[in-house]
Amino acid sequence: MTGQGQHGTRRHRRSATDAPSPVHPTAIPGGTGSPAAVVRAGQTSTEPSATATYRSLLRQGLAPDEAANLTAFLCGIPVGGQHWKLGEINRLLFLRALRATGRFTADDGTKPPTPA
Repeated sequence: MTGQGQHGTRRHRRSATDAPSPVHPTAIPGGTGSPAAVVRAGQTSTEPSATATYRSLLRQGLAPDEAANLTAFLCGIPVGGQHWKLGEINRLLFLRALRATGRFTADDGTKPPTPA
């Protein structure tokens, strides 16, 4: 059946409203330079995780190392000459959360464990 158009092969064009929204520091944990909020068991957070922030930055076109460093900065982690990886950021945020809840203190790890 020549002359007839193919059915079901319409192409969808992206409009300006389909484009990803820009990343705003206020929508990211610690976007104001403050540490990310600590969420205790049973609570929910309205802030995206470091992983969600990192993935969003990748979708915006940043290189993985740039996205990781910007994620660290937005979480309140000093960047300087350090090149962060997402796993390192998540581990540091985990330790920060333990410290904030009192389950990790300054003298943890300095004393040898007592035998049971």
